[in-house]
Formats: sequence, C-alpha cells, structure tokens
Amino acid sequence: MHLGWIGQRLRPRQGGHLQIWHNGMTGGFSSFVGFAPEKGVGVAVLSNTRRSVDRPAYGALLSRHPDPSEGAQRGRPASVTSAAWG
Repeated sequence: MHLGWIGQRLRPRQGGHLQIWHNGMTGGFSSFVGFAPEKGVGVAVLSNTRRSVDRPAYGALLSRHPDPSEGAQRGRPASVTSAAWG
C-alpha cells in the first residue's frame, strides 16, 4: 500500500514493471485510476454505474505499452485511447 494506492510488480512474462492503482465505489458510481510509471502509461475510468470497472480498466492498463520511439514529448501522452463498456 502506498498512501491508499495499491502497488504491485507484474510477473516477468507480463512485463515485470510496477503498476500503481486505486479504485472505489460510492452512491451508484465507480472509478479506477492506475498507472505504470516505468512505462509512462496511465488509465482513468469513471462510471455512473454500481458495477465495478476494475476488470476493463486493469485490462486497458495491461494492454497499453507505448513505444518510446513514437516521439512522445515530456508531459504529453504517447497515445490516448477511450472506450465504452456495456
């Protein structure tokens, strides 16, 4: 735990990098925010449903592996992806 955030290092076959995330639910809303600082990747999911968004959000965090050669400038994301889950 890192001040309420969950930190975990993935297995080598999953990339072996650190991921930090936090989730929550209240009053019919759910959320997930996670990032992989060594990869420069972050995911935020906000929902107006009581259903957990953890599985799709964590899946998006695992699937995003930007290539540093894509030319991302410091402070700007290499790519931005949005999706909707039913």
